[in-house]
Amino acid sequence: MKKFLLLFLIYLISSSFIYAEETFIIDSEITDIPITYLNYNETLNEDSSFLELENAKWTKKRQKDQSYLNGFWTRLKIRNKTDLKKWILSHNNIYTKTVFVSKQYQFFPKAPNRRIDVKGSKKEFVYNVKTNSKKQIEFGLFKNIADTKNFYDGVFFELTKDKDLTIYEWYQMEYYNRWFGLKNPIESVGISEKNLFLANQNIKNLYKFFFAIFIFTFCVMFLIHIIINFNFNYLYIFLTALVILILYGFTERLGLGFYFSVPKFFTISEIYTIFICAGFATYSQFIYSLLQSDEKLRNTKIKKFHYSYQALLVGAILISLVGVVNWPYESVTDLTKNPISEIELGPGLIPTSFVLVSYGFWLLPMLVISLYFACKKRIIAIYVFFSMLMLLTICFKYIVFTISPELVYSKVLQRYFADEIILGLFFCTMYFTASSKIRNKEKNYLVSQLSLKEAYSRFVPEELSQHLNRKRIDEVRLGDQKQLELSILFSDIRGFTTLSEKMSPQENFNFINSYLQVMTPVVKNNNGFVSAFTGDSIMALFDLKVEDSVETAIQMMRELRKFNHRRERKGFETINHGIGIGYGSTVLGTLGDPERMAMTVISSIVNTSSRIESLTKEYKVPVLLSEGIVSRLPENRYAVRIIDNVAVKGQKQKTTIYELLDAYEENVMYKKQRNVPLWDKAFDLYEEGDHETAQTYFRGILEEDPDDHPAQIYFERCKDRRKGDRRENPRSIEIEV
Repeated sequence: MKKFLLLFLIYLISSSFIYAEETFIIDSEITDIPITYLNYNETLNEDSSFLELENAKWTKKRQKDQSYLNGFWTRLKIRNKTDLKKWILSHNNIYTKTVFVSKQYQFFPKAPNRRIDVKGSKKEFVYNVKTNSKKQIEFGLFKNIADTKNFYDGVFFELTKDKDLTIYEWYQMEYYNRWFGLKNPIESVGISEKNLFLANQNIKNLYKFFFAIFIFTFCVMFLIHIIINFNFNYLYIFLTALVILILYGFTERLGLGFYFSVPKFFTISEIYTIFICAGFATYSQFIYSLLQSDEKLRNTKIKKFHYSYQALLVGAILISLVGVVNWPYESVTDLTKNPISEIELGPGLIPTSFVLVSYGFWLLPMLVISLYFACKKRIIAIYVFFSMLMLLTICFKYIVFTISPELVYSKVLQRYFADEIILGLFFCTMYFTASSKIRNKEKNYLVSQLSLKEAYSRFVPEELSQHLNRKRIDEVRLGDQKQLELSILFSDIRGFTTLSEKMSPQENFNFINSYLQVMTPVVKNNNGFVSAFTGDSIMALFDLKVEDSVETAIQMMRELRKFNHRRERKGFETINHGIGIGYGSTVLGTLGDPERMAMTVISSIVNTSSRIESLTKEYKVPVLLSEGIVSRLPENRYAVRIIDNVAVKGQKQKTTIYELLDAYEENVMYKKQRNVPLWDKAFDLYEEGDHETAQTYFRGILEEDPDDHPAQIYFERCKDRRKGDRRENPRSIEIEV
C-alpha cells in the first residue's frame, strides 16, 4: 500500500512538471517557435473574453482533429531577452484573432480590475490587453494590402527587454488544408523583428511578383512563336510556363495567391494536383522530344519508360478531375473520419506529394541517360542535362534546409538561390535548349536544301527560276515563260565524230567532261549560264551585256589553247572548236508535261546563232558574231571584220556575220588587224560586183597572211565569178536546237 501511494505521489509530481507551461525566450531577430510551447483549448468559442482565456484549462496537445474546422484557441507565453522592441508574429497564410495580454505594474490608483501577482513580484497589476480581430478577406488583386500595423497575416506587437507577453490566438478553417500535417501544424508561428521581417517578405514577394511577370512575358513570347512558326518544342515550353504562371498567380504554396486573396480552393483541392501533373507532363515530353531529335539517342526502352510515366500522369489528372467535381469531400470537411497525417501530403485523392515523388523516379533515370550521352559529346544531351539540373538544384536546396533548418534564414540563400531565380534560369535553359535544337534542325534543313539546290542546279540552271520570278527552282511550273533580250552563244568541237571513234565510251565521257569542266566556268564568270549541253556542244545565254558573251568567246579560246597544251604533254592530239554568237528577242520558259519538264529558249535567233556557229567550219575561223552583237558592242573595244551576209532557211532577211579577231593569239590578231582596211575595201568591191579588183586585194591579203582562210575563200569566189559561175553558195540550212 505504501509503495502504491509513493508511486501515485511521484506520478502527480511528474505530471505537474510535464504539464508545466513553458515560456519561450526570444534571443534572436528571427526564429520559429517550436510547437511544444503552444497550449490548446478546444472548448471556448471565438468571442471568449481574455479573463475566460486566462482562467480556462489548457492542454499541451490538441485533442480533436475536427477542432481545425470547429475552431480552437492556442496560448503562447514569450519573454524578450533582446534590446529589440518591435516584433511581428508570422503565420502560415491564415488570418487569426489574436489577443496580446501583459501585466502592467504601474497604473493609476483608481484603475479597475487590479490584481495581486501571487506567483511573481507580489505587487498589484492590471492586465494590458490588445486584441487583433480576425480579418475579413476580400477577393481581388491587392484587396488585402497590409495596413500600417500588420502585414497580411503577420501581426505587429511591441515587447521590451525582459518583459513577458501572453498571446492567445483563435484558429478556424472552413476546409482543412492538407498541406499541413501533425509535424508541421498550421498553428505553428514565428517571431521576427519587424523591419527585418518586412524586408524579407518584401524581397520574397518582389521575387514572386517579377517572376510572375517574367513567366507571363515568356508565355506571350512563345505563344507568338507558336502562332507564327508552330513547333512542338515551343508548345511544350509554353504549356510548362503557363502551368507555372497559374501556380504562381493563383495558389499559396508557390505563389501570390494568398496576397491576391485568391480562394484557397486552388491550393487545397485537386486543382493543384492537376496543374502539377500537367506541368510535369509537358516538361517531361519536352525533354523526351529533345532526346528523340538525335537519332543516336532513340531507344525503345526509353520510349516505353517515358510513355508509361506519361500514362501515370494522365491517370492522376483524370482521378483528380473526379475529385474536383465532388469537392468539397469528407477529406477536408470531416477530420474525425479522415485524421490528419503525420507529415504534409498535399491535397487530393492522389496527394501532390506522391506526384512529386513519382517525378523523381522519372527524372533521375532521364538525368543519368542525358549525362551518359552528354559525356559522348551529344549536343542535345548536354542541353537536356543542364535543363534538368536546374530542377535538381531546387530539390538539393530543400534537402539542405531539412538538414540545417537555420539556413532557411540565410540572406544569401534567400536572395541568390530563391526558387524564382532558379526557375527563371530553368526556363532560360529550356529556351536555349529548344532554340539549339531548332537551330540544328534549321541548319540540317538548310544544308539539305542547299544540297538539293546544288543538285537541281547541276541539271537545271538556277538562273531559270530567277528569270521566271520564282524564289526556288521547285516553284517553277509547266508553261512558265518570260520574254527576254538575250545573247546566245553556241560552241562545238570540230571533228569530234572522227575523234570519238578512236576512243572507248568511257574515254569519250572523260574527254567531254574534261572539256566542259574548263569551258563552263568561263560562261559563269562572265554573267552567263549554260542552257544545254548537247554532246560536245554548249548553248549559253547572256542577259546583261552583249560584251559578256564576246568576252566569254575570247576566254574560251584562251582556255582551249591551255587545254590543248596539257593534251600535247600527255601525248593526245589537239582539238579545235567553233563559236557563234547571236542576239535577239527570245522567250525563255518550260516545255514538256508536269512530270517531266525542260527549260528551252524559243526564237528565230536560236537557229540563227546555231547557224553562225556552223559557219565557223566553212570559213575556218574560231568565232563569228551576228550583226546584232557587233552593233551593240562598245566602239573600238573589240577588233572585228565583216565576213558575209547569210540567210537562215525560212528567213528572207539576210544576217551579216563578223569575225572576232580578238579570239586569236596576239601575233595572229595584230597581223589580221593590220589587214582590216584592205579587207574592208576588198569585201566592198566583191559586194559591188567588181570581182577582178576584189581578187587583187584578196591576193594582197594572202601574200601578207597565207593562213587567212576567209581571204582564201573569197579569192576563190572571185575567180569563180570571173569564169561566169553565178551560183550562190548553199548557206541556208536550218538547225534545230
